[in-house]
Amino acid sequence: MIDRPDDPGILDVASAELFADDGLTVMTDVFFPKSLINRIKLSGNGTQVINNLVISAVPSFQ
Repeated sequence: MIDRPDDPGILDVASAELFADDGLTVMTDVFFPKSLINRIKLSGNGTQVINNLVISAVPSFQ
């Protein structure tokens, strides 16, 4: 049995991971920003509807 992620995505200081289809589809991007990221911009082609968006702090894994 495959464990599926509970969250639709994770964003931290150097990567973004998005899950779709109950975790069957995954998109991962790694980036190295020159300064702290303090805003998020979502965009797309056509009309998109975001029914629910929650942004939460994740504890450090130090």
